[in-house]
Amino acid sequence: MEFISNKIHECINQYNSPLFFTSYSTSYISGVPDFKNIINGYYIDHILDSKFFRQNPEIFFDYLEKIYPWVELEPNYIHQILGETQSRVITECFDSLHVKAGNKSVIELYGNLNKILCNFCSFEIATSEFLKSNQYSDENYLCPKCNNMLQPSIILHGQSLKNFNMAVNALHYSDAFIIIGNTPFYYPVNRLINKALENKCKVLYISI
Repeated sequence: MEFISNKIHECINQYNSPLFFTSYSTSYISGVPDFKNIINGYYIDHILDSKFFRQNPEIFFDYLEKIYPWVELEPNYIHQILGETQSRVITECFDSLHVKAGNKSVIELYGNLNKILCNFCSFEIATSEFLKSNQYSDENYLCPKCNNMLQPSIILHGQSLKNFNMAVNALHYSDAFIIIGNTPFYYPVNRLINKALENKCKVLYISI
């Protein structure tokens, strides 16, 4: 822990405009399960897929009820260091632990668990409220306004990353791109390393 903390501080002090990237291996320290774990007979990664969601909404929303408590976990020392220094962060995590640590400079590539919303109209409801509602207990996952399928405010595999261009733009104003934990794997997030190099941005790795 001390070694990693020192490395993060070293990058913050050494570069004029460092930009950090955190994967779910960062959140594992806070208690978020490994995405290779199985819930309800499915790998977590398999459930977080747009095709699976469309074909199995009941299983998906049952899974959502199990992962929503992740927002109640506490930020770990990595979140806290980056929050205390207000370091700019791109994260693939949707547990909001960076925000909970007080960081106001976070780009959440995959959104967060805060809301249930309709992608076809303006309807939205807090996830905590939805999970307590009759609509959820009746397994009614359709928008009360337009009757389309509701979805949590996270981006599933196969859906467009709304904040990806914002992340690429952040690299234009950075002299170091520091990856903490696992290297980005999924497209298009895995393109960020090449984007950083194209912008003559130093790419560094801090293993967890």
